[in-house]
Amino acid sequence: MRAAFLWASQLALGLLVALGLIYSSSLTEGLVKAERQLTANALRQPQLADPLQTFVEVTLPEGPLPLLSGGYLGISPSIHLVRLNTVRPLANVDQIENLARRRHGRVELGFLVTRVAPLFLLPIAILVTGSIRSRASFAAVREGRKKLFDFAAENVLLPLSAWGAFSLAALLASLFAFGLRLESNDQLLRLGVWLVAVGAYALFWLLLYLWLLVRLKKLSDVAAAYAGLCLLFTLLLPAAAQSLVETIAAPTARTHLGLMRKELSTLGTAVDNTAVERLYEKYKAQRPAEALSPQALATLTALAKEQEMAPALGEFEARLARHEAASAWFTYSSPATVLADLGDELAGTGLGRYASFRREVECFADRWREYVVPFLLERRTLDFDDLKAAPKFAYTEENGPQWWLRAASSLIYLGALCAALAWAIRREWQSAS
Repeated sequence: MRAAFLWASQLALGLLVALGLIYSSSLTEGLVKAERQLTANALRQPQLADPLQTFVEVTLPEGPLPLLSGGYLGISPSIHLVRLNTVRPLANVDQIENLARRRHGRVELGFLVTRVAPLFLLPIAILVTGSIRSRASFAAVREGRKKLFDFAAENVLLPLSAWGAFSLAALLASLFAFGLRLESNDQLLRLGVWLVAVGAYALFWLLLYLWLLVRLKKLSDVAAAYAGLCLLFTLLLPAAAQSLVETIAAPTARTHLGLMRKELSTLGTAVDNTAVERLYEKYKAQRPAEALSPQALATLTALAKEQEMAPALGEFEARLARHEAASAWFTYSSPATVLADLGDELAGTGLGRYASFRREVECFADRWREYVVPFLLERRTLDFDDLKAAPKFAYTEENGPQWWLRAASSLIYLGALCAALAWAIRREWQSAS
């Protein structure tokens, strides 16, 4: 009867794991499809002949393996409208200032692996523990008549390896079923690194359970302590670390920039002839025979006045960079956030990639403005050749060594945690025997 119960429990747990992977993978695929639909119809070529109204839409290319982690899909913008009569947008840094928010309400694959998988490991470990405690070989180990390694290989490593093989097969099956395709060596390497990191993360939680088991002995106490540590590492520590970053390095210039932006937006039809004259001198443009329209004059005035924001905007960007760097360091406060950020990095859906895209868009918008403003000053329209010669946006992906170094630091961190737990378990076992 006991054996039948164990088999039924393992079957139900395996089915639950498979359903969780299928659900989270399908949700991640939905996020990827929504992003693709958003950028599929983007007008990447310059539109309209009027320099005041012409525009172009720039998009962030899809990441290498977006199905691995939803990351900032649907949160950070992957498409920007660039045109002359819009001032440079103030960066929305809410996702930087509140890193935990992006995961709430989205049980995509990255969330499942980092936040939910530790809880799945608890019943698996309890099932393995219950099956070996009833065996005579366990008493033989306690009495020293059987080697610990032989016992562990037969009764612990073998069933855990079976669970690992099943979980890996279910994970890969769900990924490929929902559209994962490995079309380059870079994608294969990223997937391999991610699987190694997930394996190290699972090993950390299993070693933590074993350490608690050696110390506490009683299974109910072990389960309660394990659940508490899950809550600590997956929720409380990341939230506390982010609050600390907010206190230390939060950018404080956004309100001032917002007020300056509001002042610019209320210019309306007000015209500063001196500011417009400075633009004529800067671009060495010829004055047209006919006067510029009030809308064109107001736009040129706003563009000239916006240059007054450059020092404040530069200060804000510097503070934002320091805040982002501090957030990256505090990621190491928990293995859950380390794996989450590594998954985002490898998938191409992380904050760093979206921040890099935003910076490149701002540089492109400056080049676009430099190209279009002379047409507006000289009251000329853009013909076909002018539109064809307009600046083109091309996102520059980072090279392999950059992401590989960040991945290596995460793997070393997870490996160090596992080594520390293994040493602690060995010491506890020696002191107890």
